[in-house]
Amino acid sequence: MKARSWREIQAESEKQDPWFASEEAQAVFDAETARIEAERQGYALSSLRKESGRTQKEVAQIMGVSQARISQIEHGRIDSLELLRSYISAIGGELHLRVDQGPLSVTLDIPGSDAAAATGTAEEADASADKRDAA
Repeated sequence: MKARSWREIQAESEKQDPWFASEEAQAVFDAETARIEAERQGYALSSLRKESGRTQKEVAQIMGVSQARISQIEHGRIDSLELLRSYISAIGGELHLRVDQGPLSVTLDIPGSDAAAATGTAEEADASADKRDAA
């Protein structure tokens, strides 16, 4: 049996059912792709949290949210950069945002995204900043 290319299979599917070539089908595909990517990112965050040794409940207490909200985050439901920053801080990480535009790439440090900031005390945040500056 001869191997077929993806384009051949796609063309055959579209011939058998024109819906597969429709904008609606593309929208369904795009939504499912976005959902899968969000789940993948949530799983990565969950892995980072586990590596930090913190439970969902502990992270929730640090952030001032429910444990259920942490579960949502770890399933890809992140609706703001501030929420992500808070989560990353709570697990002791630092958040950096990379912006790519053509051949240019810029990495931005997100203020307050370190472990000391998650505790909420200025003294600990200052100590953490001093430690980073010394490194």
